[in-house]
Amino acid sequence: MKSIAFAQADLASLHQLAIGQSLECCAVAFIHPGGGSSGAPRYVVRELMHAPPDAYLTRTEFRASLTPEFMMTMANKARSLGTGIVLLHTHPGPDALEGFSGLDDEGETSLAPYFGARVQGRDHFAAVITQSRVHIRELGCGRLARAQSVGLAVRDYQGGGNYAEDSRYDRQVRAFGKEGQATLRQIAVAIVGLGGTGSIVAQQLAHLGVGQLLLIDHDTVDKSNLNRLMGAVPADVGKPKVLVAAAA
Repeated sequence: MKSIAFAQADLASLHQLAIGQSLECCAVAFIHPGGGSSGAPRYVVRELMHAPPDAYLTRTEFRASLTPEFMMTMANKARSLGTGIVLLHTHPGPDALEGFSGLDDEGETSLAPYFGARVQGRDHFAAVITQSRVHIRELGCGRLARAQSVGLAVRDYQGGGNYAEDSRYDRQVRAFGKEGQATLRQIAVAIVGLGGTGSIVAQQLAHLGVGQLLLIDHDTVDKSNLNRLMGAVPADVGKPKVLVAAAA
């Protein structure tokens, strides 16, 4: 799944608009491709601009549209920067629709070919911001993507996949919710040292549903390890501890 990393302050400002403004608010983010360890495309926001009052063509609590002149300015800026675009808008209020509305779908049918033609060779996205969540997809009602907030802490917003439907995680979902379980599935954890403690930590993280484990240990199994290494049997003596842990 594609992901986009935003500055924490940028997303916080949009969440605040969803809380404090009764009308929908719009913004435009300019994105560069960024590296990612999972192999899925990742983008980083270079700059985020809030639409000024005179850029709105229509603006209500359920819908906002921007003037053609403002859209052209944003497209020209993206082309000069060599970036893609994310078109963001809020769904305001405590009971706001979580996700894209039918009006959002309708608006994107014309925006996708417009930005695809004016800013070629770049990926473009649309996003909905509510009081606490971010919903993002490829522009033109395309595939869902995932938003990430980066600051003093890193937050991954729930993407399109719902990993919490796996019944093995039922007790955990009751404790910290479906979004919490989905977050575990999206993260990677490095474990340095796979002895008596590290091998047990690796097993428990795997059981919790952590998406990726990076196992680090230069040592091999000897006979004195067998009563402490999770999953080790006599036939494992002489094998690298990382392979024993991975197999377990």
